[in-house]
Amino acid sequence: MKYISVLDLSRIAEQYSLPADAEIWEDIREASVDLSEWKNPKDSVPPKKKVVLAVINGSWNGLMFARAMVFAEFHPSEGWQLNHYPECREFDVLAWMDLPELPEEELLWR
Repeated sequence: MKYISVLDLSRIAEQYSLPADAEIWEDIREASVDLSEWKNPKDSVPPKKKVVLAVINGSWNGLMFARAMVFAEFHPSEGWQLNHYPECREFDVLAWMDLPELPEEELLWR
């Protein structure tokens, strides 16, 4: 797995309109996420009804999303939809990435 350097992180942050010092990057670094997997929603969207991890800004019903990581899907006729807040339509997707495959059953901790 290739991890992104601090210099590459700044370039990625600029590409997705996220400040390089945004708290989300620290969370991502601590989770050892491969940042090269993040995609710009202006360049590509996931296949129809495929759940992905997305970074969003927006609000809904008194909730504020500020560079929040959420599960989302893209529907060609409706656009992006948040899995836990399907009624929410007031948000922007800043970046998205595929979720990893589940480990084989024998690898799961019990």
